[in-house]
Amino acid sequence: MDPRQHLRSRLRNALHTLFLLGGMALLLMLSGHLLLGPGTEWMVLALLISVSVLLPTLPTQWQLRMMRVTPMTGAQGLKQAVAELARRAELERSPQVYWSPSLTANAFAMGSQRDGVIVVSEGLLRRLSAPQIAGVLAHEIAHLAHSDAFLLRMAALITGLCRMLASLAWIGALIMLPLMLFGIASVSIGALLLLMVTPHLCALLQLALSRVREFDADRRAASLLGAPEPLASALLTISREQAPMWRGLLIPTGQGDPLAWLRSHPPTSERVEKLMALKAAPSPYRHSEHW
Repeated sequence: MDPRQHLRSRLRNALHTLFLLGGMALLLMLSGHLLLGPGTEWMVLALLISVSVLLPTLPTQWQLRMMRVTPMTGAQGLKQAVAELARRAELERSPQVYWSPSLTANAFAMGSQRDGVIVVSEGLLRRLSAPQIAGVLAHEIAHLAHSDAFLLRMAALITGLCRMLASLAWIGALIMLPLMLFGIASVSIGALLLLMVTPHLCALLQLALSRVREFDADRRAASLLGAPEPLASALLTISREQAPMWRGLLIPTGQGDPLAWLRSHPPTSERVEKLMALKAAPSPYRHSEHW
């Protein structure tokens, strides 16, 4: 990719991320204002900032204990590929690699550049070739390099807080219902409805943020590998494996995904199209077919 085009793409995605997270924060402040009264929106914002400072300090191992994953043994070629990709991405340290017994072709990254972990499923190792696995690993390394785990946890936290405030509003309205019937108290129906809507708006913004970060990770992965084909091929293989049998009957090929805006990942066809548009771009790294 041309350096100027790469910089423009990164800036565009950074602005999208800032806009989406900022919009979610404003919705959370609005919820606090409606439920708790004027001035409390700044208390909610202060709470959010405090939690955002604490989130990166939570050990990744806490989350791993709740999953059926174990440190990967053997697989030296895969570990060497992870170490090389981490070096190219200029991570603080090479992430640990964990194995999941799930037969679904999947991989995901957790933690930060300091304590990053990549979990690879048995289904992924069985179904993908070595170059395709390298493409998936590069994508997860890109997520760690971009601190996406932190950004998405922040988004999930905001959505959860909005949902909690909406639940409190409903509970409060039900408690006050007898008083409302006797005209002793009143509740703003407009404010109550708005409180009910904000968690859903936050959820939609959270999904949009996830899609933006996926595109950015795809672009960085192609750069780290020196070619977009391994990741594009892996995405197509995983998509074919996981696509429901009824999908082809209900959504004809080439018609796109009418529910794409409700998904955390962009449509595979769109991701592959953007990846292959980078094919002619120069890269400082030579693609290896032996990973």
